[in-house]
Amino acid sequence: MKKLSSNIDVCFIDPYRGQLYSYAIASENLGISYIASVLEKKGYSVDLIDCDTFNLSPKDAVFECLQKGPKIIGFTVHTWKSINPALKIVKLLRQEKFRGHIIFGGKYPTLCYSKILHLMRSLVDSICIGEGEETMLELANCLLKNKVNDWTQIDGLAYLINDNVQVNPPRKLNYDLDKLPYPKRFNAPQILRSNAAFSVLGSRGCWYGQCLFCSVSRMEFNKERRRRSEEIVKEILFLMDKYGVSDFMIVGDSFIGPGEKGRRELENFIEVVKKSGRHFTFGFACQAKDVDLKTFLKLKKIGLTSVFIGIESGSESDLKFYRKNSTLTDNQVAANILKELNLNEPEGMGVGGFIFYNPESTMKDIKDNLDFLEKYGSKCDINFFTHCRILEGSPLEEKMIAENRLTSFDWKGYHIRDPLVQLIDSLIHPIRKIVTKDIDNVLIYQFKLFRVFANQSNDNTSKNIRKKSKLDLLASCSNLRKIILSLYKNIILYIENNDLSPIGKDLNLFQEKYRNLMVKYVESGIKLAQNNGIEEMAFINNNFLSPSKEWTVYFTALKNKIEISGHSFGYGEV
Repeated sequence: MKKLSSNIDVCFIDPYRGQLYSYAIASENLGISYIASVLEKKGYSVDLIDCDTFNLSPKDAVFECLQKGPKIIGFTVHTWKSINPALKIVKLLRQEKFRGHIIFGGKYPTLCYSKILHLMRSLVDSICIGEGEETMLELANCLLKNKVNDWTQIDGLAYLINDNVQVNPPRKLNYDLDKLPYPKRFNAPQILRSNAAFSVLGSRGCWYGQCLFCSVSRMEFNKERRRRSEEIVKEILFLMDKYGVSDFMIVGDSFIGPGEKGRRELENFIEVVKKSGRHFTFGFACQAKDVDLKTFLKLKKIGLTSVFIGIESGSESDLKFYRKNSTLTDNQVAANILKELNLNEPEGMGVGGFIFYNPESTMKDIKDNLDFLEKYGSKCDINFFTHCRILEGSPLEEKMIAENRLTSFDWKGYHIRDPLVQLIDSLIHPIRKIVTKDIDNVLIYQFKLFRVFANQSNDNTSKNIRKKSKLDLLASCSNLRKIILSLYKNIILYIENNDLSPIGKDLNLFQEKYRNLMVKYVESGIKLAQNNGIEEMAFINNNFLSPSKEWTVYFTALKNKIEISGHSFGYGEV
């Protein structure tokens, strides 16, 4: 593979975030963007290869990277799902005789640097532990300007020497985030074309940092640091003037800080926005206990349109198990307020993150969660029906290892204590996998649709078409959630009645409704395109849905499992 002559000093590669929605709605990696801006301020040339946003294969990524001729290549790795794509890219780079420095960074490498270094020995030179602005700048100075003699002495790095992991002292935290230069907006054109929100940093770290399932609490750099409201709004106004945008997502684990100090800062933000005299819309994440009607009415008046809340459960015992800072009453009040204010419309995320069950869930917890979703979750995201994932470095992982209950090591499977909940998991997990894969394919389809719209119509028409297409997809997902909720309720009823014989009929009916729903969405996209004079839609068909044979395999396996357990299975043709 021939590379072109280039002066690029550092090339970052974002291999896979595990969020196929970014195919349709472009997103930003603020961590990489801030590092890039720090490097550029010191005179280094930097670029980014975003495999998610541009739907790039490992070979595509390597080709683009080598065309730039970088001296240092940095990978950002979000979860274990990013590791395999990253490994493929690294192997190809080394096969193509890239001899420069390769460094990994991100939350997953910070927690699992030893595992990654041994997995990629001789391929990866170092791991950046924690935040990377100063570490990457020192590395660039060392390798490109020889300002220090030995990169292995740089704080915040881990590496191998004779197959032994060496970990340097941790990097001191930057407590004044406002001193950082504005992040480099690599994906600005894609964000504009997809009518998405620009991301603006609000804070780093978590105010609470105690959730059992979260790995952030184990990170040394988990110290909440907030930007001043004046600086947040100043950057928003800068982006409005530069790009003509008006929709923003304020990024951080919780925009509203705890106690009276957090309230004062929030009131100050409201006043700063008012004094700016400019109108823009924004969203943020916060705790359920921080949602109150009076304050959120003020926020809505100045432009708040979406809120993400880690609801997690409709069961009080689940919330205690998770060590959540909010109670079931807090969750109910927050959900009612968001519903009353019509926040998140039409984005379809009315109550926030949700975990359907966990290793200690009981049938009562399952039913409490279903009741909560039925009452408050009509706008919730499809992944609200997922189980509790055990993340690397989390206190829950430590608990499961100590109790010898892990069954796999990729977003780890585990033994559920309650045998009935374990049975529920075995019934619904394969359904969720099939549906999730299909949703991913639908999002890829939508990404292609948006590209056609962008290329064949003027900006205003394209923007309106994309908005209508997104709303159609959100409506389809809302209807899909309803039929999934109905199926789950029936499955639980059959288990409680100790009679699984009706389940085959229910699954066949679900599959029929589900496929019809997805096909209807695709047909609406074709009609939308044709009504706007766009004819190049040959890529659109209904083959993106899982073939019937996948459902047949699942049904057959399920039938055998149920019959072995002594139950009958009402099985019809698929």
